[in-house]
Amino acid sequence: MALKILQWNCLSVNNNRADLLRLIDLYKFDIIVLSETWLLPGSHFHIRGFSIFRDDREDGYGGAAILVHNYLTFSPIHININ
Repeated sequence: MALKILQWNCLSVNNNRADLLRLIDLYKFDIIVLSETWLLPGSHFHIRGFSIFRDDREDGYGGAAILVHNYLTFSPIHININ
């Protein structure tokens, strides 16, 4: 099975949520990688059917997220870089 992966510089995932949901519905992505999410740490963001891993900036700009469809088996690996 080939994975369908989307990489998108979304320039505010909240402002472009409808577009993201439309893309997911149309292309049935397995993994989505978002840059420039513009989410504040601790803010709520959820897409049904996906696990979400985020790295938000304190000022609410920048930021990145990886969404992995729940039917995929995965294990996050935490790496210490010193």
